[in-house]
Amino acid sequence: MRDRPQPIDAALAAKIKRTDVVSVVGGEFNRRYTGLTVFNNDKETIDVPDWGLDKAYEAQLAEAIKAGRDIAVIQAPDKRELLAKANELNGG
Repeated sequence: MRDRPQPIDAALAAKIKRTDVVSVVGGEFNRRYTGLTVFNNDKETIDVPDWGLDKAYEAQLAEAIKAGRDIAVIQAPDKRELLAKANELNGG
């Protein structure tokens, strides 16, 4: 079980002036079907990067951040492939 993220100290949070938002969760769609017997069960993973889910998630989160605090949301160089390794089991 992973440790839960700890809240940031309010004084430290007040010093944050800019951030970036990068999503690495929207590249695959997982489908699972459970049949009446184990022989009818089915699962598949479909690559769906062209759906643009990561960009949509990033835009939604950036708007929420801007609405909640006076923080600039920047767009850093795309490091999606490097960050995606964080989703691999046991850290890749």
